[in-house]
Amino acid sequence: MRFFKKTILAFLECPRLGYFESNAEPARAREEGEDAARRLHAVQGRLLGERARREFPRGILIEGKDFGAALRATRRAIASGSRVLYEAAFVSDSVGARPDLLVREGRDRWRLWEVKSGTETREEHLRDLAVQLHVMDGLGMRGRGGLMLVDRETTNESPTIFRRVDCDAEARERIPAVREAARELARFSRLAEKPPAALGRACRDCDFRSTCWPDLPSPSVLDFHQGEGGWRNVEKLLGAGIADLSAVPPTASLTRVQKRQVVATRSRRLVAERGARSALTRAVRRPLHFLDFEAARFPVPLFTGQHPYDLIPFQWSCHIDRAPDTFPEHRDFLWTDGGDPSRAFAESLLRETESKGSVIVYSSFEQETIQTLAERFPDLRAPLESLHARIFDLLPVLRRHFYHPDFGGSFSIKSVLPVLVPGRSYDSLAIGDGLEAVWAYYRLTRETIPEEERTRLTTSLRVYCEQDSLALRDVYHALLRQTEESAT
Repeated sequence: MRFFKKTILAFLECPRLGYFESNAEPARAREEGEDAARRLHAVQGRLLGERARREFPRGILIEGKDFGAALRATRRAIASGSRVLYEAAFVSDSVGARPDLLVREGRDRWRLWEVKSGTETREEHLRDLAVQLHVMDGLGMRGRGGLMLVDRETTNESPTIFRRVDCDAEARERIPAVREAARELARFSRLAEKPPAALGRACRDCDFRSTCWPDLPSPSVLDFHQGEGGWRNVEKLLGAGIADLSAVPPTASLTRVQKRQVVATRSRRLVAERGARSALTRAVRRPLHFLDFEAARFPVPLFTGQHPYDLIPFQWSCHIDRAPDTFPEHRDFLWTDGGDPSRAFAESLLRETESKGSVIVYSSFEQETIQTLAERFPDLRAPLESLHARIFDLLPVLRRHFYHPDFGGSFSIKSVLPVLVPGRSYDSLAIGDGLEAVWAYYRLTRETIPEEERTRLTTSLRVYCEQDSLALRDVYHALLRQTEESAT
């Protein structure tokens, strides 16, 4: 049996995750949002790879997804004396690998570069290199490993957007663990037996959670909010054999949010703590502007003077409440042309959000975006900072004062909306999350697509962002109503 890098790395993260990945168990239906994320990741990976190859020109690209054909093409390229190989294929000790860049530095000496979208060396990068070096060692190829990381100080016009890091020694320290992982994977696969595993933090959002832990109670302590040191409390509970959230003893060490989760779970209702209504109203002035942004960050700069991962705000939606119990006004902006949308985004935002009233958002993202625009466009700094000063962030208020058991441990707008406003959700939308929105924006501005598809994507983007600002409005008013009912 042959294992590939993805499976080995998954096994090192969690033995059962690697086992399930290698055995394709269970079959996983790919959601639309996951598909958008996968495609966006693939496109950005391809662009990064192409940018890195500029620094090692005249190489041979080993094309195709057929691993056997890629192996044969790699052997031919090496035998012919090729000095640079892109995505070469190798196999040793039942492990297959395809390094991003392989550069010959002598008769039988090679420099291996893995191209990463990150800006700093991470453990998974070192493990990735360790898998590649393990395979090369098994073939008798003397290689040194390194990383090409994105350098945020560079721009689109720089000779390189990468920072090269020689981390051969650190990667080689991890080769024994890679070798052991390959052996254990082979052993468990032969036995058709799942490896032992322990509940951990990664289990919360794992695709295999229900298969791995079919008897896990719902809600479980994994659904506890994990911020502010909350995960340490979860670890203690798991260590004591307590998995059922409703069975957590009164003496357990919990954060304030976690205590509220326990109360809500046992009462099966929304819990609103004292001071909730004041927190919702004391800093808010009409007209109320419920505002949502969509923005992209790409590792490969798109525009002149742009740095890797610079913010590209391309869409906003705003619902305005001028008086109680009135139908809200809706205004929006969407950039679908080529070029940098930032200036047009900022100008339209200032023009349409007026100069008075609170601007209600959900998370710090909108504040960070406005501040970034103010720094970038000095002539707009004063009005943008004035807009920034009017912002009221609903998310920390919700997190500090409210909880409903059906939130499922999440305070995202998509989790709380259908609970607080029954019948309202994102389920029917063609675009249902931020990554899908970024993928649609990328396609509209960087790809040649039929006009019918452009119209569909543009409409879907507008509907999605409008849903976000309207959802924010609905959640705010639903919380207000709950505090009114609690007071009567």
